[in-house]
Parts: sequence; C-alpha cells; structure tokens
Amino acid sequence: MGLYGRRKREFLKEWYPEVLEEFEKDGTLEKYLEDTDRQAEEMRERLIERITERDKHEIPDKELEPLKWAGIMQGIAMEADSIVMRELILTL
Repeated sequence: MGLYGRRKREFLKEWYPEVLEEFEKDGTLEKYLEDTDRQAEEMRERLIERITERDKHEIPDKELEPLKWAGIMQGIAMEADSIVMRELILTL
C-alpha cells in the first residue's frame, strides 16, 4: 500500500472509526485501500499533466534553468496532491 492508502486509513481511523471497523470485519480493508491508492496515484498523474499543460508558458526550459524548473514542477506536484487529498482521500 502506498502513501495515499495510508493517508486514507488514517483519515478513516480519525474521523470514521466505525467505517474502518466495518471494512476490517468484512476483510475488505486492504483491497479498498489498495484501490484507493491506485486511483489517487492515477488521478495525481493526470492532474500533473493537465496543470503542466495549463501552465506551460510559465515553465522554463529544464536545461537552461534547472532550479527554477524544479521549483515550478514541485509546486505543480503539490497542487495535484492537494486536489487528490481534498477530492479522494479526505472524503467518505
């Protein structure tokens, strides 16, 4: 299980322990968390592509300005992560 699966487990544990307990009783928790993690990673990758396309005029050439490029790409990754968390992980 990846990062998003672990985050989802922590969210359920803190805010919906009864739901977490039900998944554990049914024996479906690991599959649910693995599926959630996979969906979140796929969503994050799609978002990074879309945001990069949207902001392409602001992204410098990686070869000419590698530090600036890295900073902008990190910001894009953080924006995508924030959306994934809000729309997929921190919801029931």
